[in-house]
Amino acid sequence: MRFLSCLLFLIKKQLLSFVFYSLCLLGTIPLMGQTSYTSFPSYQQLYQRDIPNNYATVPVDGIIAQYEGYTKLRLKVYRESSVQFDQSRNLNFSGGRASFSFSVRINAELANYRFELYGERNGTEILLKNANDVVAGDIILINGQSNALAFAAAKPADFDNFARTYESGWKLMQHSFPGQWGAHLAKTIIQQKRIPVAIFNQAEGGQSIDYFLRNDRTPSAGNYGKLKKRLEDGRVDNRIASVIWFQGEGDGWGTTISEYKSDFTKIYQAWKQDYNPKRTYIFQIRFGSCSHVKPYPMEAQRQLAEEFSDIGIMSTNNVDHDGCHYPFERGYKLLAQRIYGLVNRDIYGVNSSNVEAPSISKATLYSSRELRLEFDNTSSLETSGSPWSDFTLEGSSARVTSGRVVGNEVRLTLSTAVSSLDGVTYLAHIGSARNWVYNSNDVGILSFYDFPVSQGTTSTPTPTPTTPTTPTPTNCGEVTVGIGASSITLSGLSAPVVTVQVFNPDWSSAFSCNGDCTGTTKTVSNLSEGRYFVRIQLLSASWQLICKVEDYYTVDGSGSSTPPAEPPSSGSSCDNINISASSNSVTIRGLDQVPIRSLLVLSEDWSTSYYNCWGDACENGTITVPVGQGSYRVIAKHYTPSYQEECVKELILAVGNLTEDTGRRNRIASNTTQKELKIFPTIVKDQLQVQLPQATNYIKIFSQQGQLIQTVSVKNWEVKQSISLDSTAQGMYFLNASFVDGTNKTSKFFIR
Repeated sequence: MRFLSCLLFLIKKQLLSFVFYSLCLLGTIPLMGQTSYTSFPSYQQLYQRDIPNNYATVPVDGIIAQYEGYTKLRLKVYRESSVQFDQSRNLNFSGGRASFSFSVRINAELANYRFELYGERNGTEILLKNANDVVAGDIILINGQSNALAFAAAKPADFDNFARTYESGWKLMQHSFPGQWGAHLAKTIIQQKRIPVAIFNQAEGGQSIDYFLRNDRTPSAGNYGKLKKRLEDGRVDNRIASVIWFQGEGDGWGTTISEYKSDFTKIYQAWKQDYNPKRTYIFQIRFGSCSHVKPYPMEAQRQLAEEFSDIGIMSTNNVDHDGCHYPFERGYKLLAQRIYGLVNRDIYGVNSSNVEAPSISKATLYSSRELRLEFDNTSSLETSGSPWSDFTLEGSSARVTSGRVVGNEVRLTLSTAVSSLDGVTYLAHIGSARNWVYNSNDVGILSFYDFPVSQGTTSTPTPTPTTPTTPTPTNCGEVTVGIGASSITLSGLSAPVVTVQVFNPDWSSAFSCNGDCTGTTKTVSNLSEGRYFVRIQLLSASWQLICKVEDYYTVDGSGSSTPPAEPPSSGSSCDNINISASSNSVTIRGLDQVPIRSLLVLSEDWSTSYYNCWGDACENGTITVPVGQGSYRVIAKHYTPSYQEECVKELILAVGNLTEDTGRRNRIASNTTQKELKIFPTIVKDQLQVQLPQATNYIKIFSQQGQLIQTVSVKNWEVKQSISLDSTAQGMYFLNASFVDGTNKTSKFFIR
């Protein structure tokens, strides 16, 4: 084509010099009026999709000279090997030039598109320009310090042909520096949402926040200007999916809370103007990370997320940390998965619970020795180890000596009585010690500094609660689950506190409300056909369980449903269990009132086991255990058909003629257990982590139908171990651990 163009050009100009002609062919001399392209895709380019409609519009336009001899242009677009777009345009010349314009929509999907532009001359089509492997997807910007850079290179497992970036040209993501968690986030989105992703990581280690400010006098200068130029060179418009910020260690020596907030707000407003992200996210830094000494940046980050509705924040607590950076497996990889939880909810519209980091909302000095902290974004908290020393008191010499979690509250016990407190601080701890407070998805609570404390009732450590306005039921007899053609309606949700969870067939959340579900009915609409798992809990005003309903319900489009395997109980089945003692034995009756049960008889101090059965081993309705004179602890449990613990009956009995007051005989045992079995995560992909409180005989895993899936002998295991489940089907499972002292514990988890 250039040969003909040069020849025509030179003939018209009557310049037939061989040298001039050769230079023209080599492209050294530009052709006046030669075809120019205002917009045309590049090889491996990713276009930001229109998020609500899930497609991108790709423009192809430019100007062509009349002397080229073309009368018509044709654009062909292929999706993989199939033609998806084929249009022609007649060229209308004016002043020796004609403009042309095409607009093509491509779907955001794991498919490559090829663009080919042809010119027609004398009935023959000539290929003018083409671009392969063009996609539509989401663009994510990452910036900050070294933990945003995250060792720069991607892990090979996160390489993907649909992960892109721009670095002196569009290319695959691994040919730039996306960072370990950035690359894993891209891979997760590609696998889970089936759309391409481009990562632009402009992080630089060791820099304070003012280093990242936009220079309005010289827009191309500095870190901000470098990122902006990359986006402009890649022809990225101002509609990116999100910006993720991981920075603050460089400001931990003196930058105040207000200074950090002011600088970040300037950067955030510049992002809004230049990139218009749908959502902005902040990773809250760890206190003392890279040796900084002030907590102000991390507190500023927590406040920023409260003050801006389109800023999300993720905790970096409850992951491994070397004092400055994070390892991959229990560090950057976990952080990528947790930020994906927010992205999945905010960008992709999946209604997910417990993906946010719990954030303190209220601190009350409830009594002179108890401080209660309430947390948003969760209905229940969990703990590992002993995290209480990570909480400090402001304006008092008192210390936190112990604590516990109740629902969404952390209740701290103080070393001495106090009449008031200025504030409370939680800075977590440096390193990887497993002393944490977190939600049911293992997301650690956000750190906070000098959070104000309000004065509660201090006349008595445990004030008498007022009568709740909502009547307190005694059972779940009024709870009903109705099935519509595409809906599930829940009725009878009358209790001071109600929690509801409805899981889709793939175990994603279809609906949830935690603690604020009280009302006559709740309807979950627009459901596809499938089998849904419904969990309803009625709780007292102090978040104590009254009863629960858990079962599968099938939405089949007809408005009818397979009846649940077990109707809501009209009362505790453990009421039918009778435990008695004779001169030389303990007898337990009524174990056969439910399909699944367990029984444990041991010494009062837990040191010796005399009898232990679980599941099918407890085959008799009446069991007599011969024992000698002494005091014994008896624990009987009933389970639902889905292996959920339904109720517990625990007594301490005196056997034989003991010389002690009769009040000791047959008394109700303390509800405090000395055993704690922890499994995590509760939603498993391949590896289940098990934390064992003591030496264990075995671990058994059962399906929700009671089938034994796996038995693992663990006599010589350490207290924390992994179980591989990568070949186990999706669904709900139950893990039962049998300890060497005769006790056993059961926990539930999901595989998806």
